[in-house]
Amino acid sequence: MAPFATAQAAPLTIERDKLYPLAEFVRITNFGRHAMRQARRRGLKVHYSGNRAFVHGADFFAYLDSAGGADGKAHES
Repeated sequence: MAPFATAQAAPLTIERDKLYPLAEFVRITNFGRHAMRQARRRGLKVHYSGNRAFVHGADFFAYLDSAGGADGKAHES
């Protein structure tokens, strides 16, 4: 008898033109508290409206371009 096939969920992605509530952004990227704190210190923009925090997909890609080299260090200019 063949084992049951497990349904695989589509991979979660960040889209450049979408605004994500911070909790959803953290869930999708799988950033822990320390990683999120470091990302914000290194330039990831978090936008606030009232008591809610959001990350825009374009800001995440800009952060990756400026601070997220292959070795985790900022690119030298």
